[in-house]
Amino acid sequence: MERHPGAGERRRPHRVRRNADRAFRKLFQMMDAGFAVCELVCDGEGKAVDYRYVDVNPAFIRLTGLPTKNPAGRCRRELVSGQEPPALPVYERVVRTGQGECFCLSSDDGHRSLAVQAWREDAGRFAVFCTDISERRRIEK
Repeated sequence: MERHPGAGERRRPHRVRRNADRAFRKLFQMMDAGFAVCELVCDGEGKAVDYRYVDVNPAFIRLTGLPTKNPAGRCRRELVSGQEPPALPVYERVVRTGQGECFCLSSDDGHRSLAVQAWREDAGRFAVFCTDISERRRIEK
């Protein structure tokens, strides 16, 4: 006798995927490390001049000191006017070459240091993962 999947069995993959999406979103919101997905903003000649936040977790906002709760859809220069977007040449290189990069960023006052990993997420987009290494830097000094 041939068995046909019931309605519950057909919905199972959708339910599993929905639960996995919820678990990922909760982790994204609760983790201590900063994470953001951004897209390059280029001028008419194709040179990167800024980047726009696509998705950002709360830790990224806290660690980077962004002046807003929800930067999604906004450009870095719009949020922090008068300041060159940090690591823009690195992010442009990551997007253009597809090679991820690791580097450190320090705040202007030198009190905060971040270890940053960046990789190409999609055409024109990059992802950033950062952790606070300020205490380690103070100990090293």
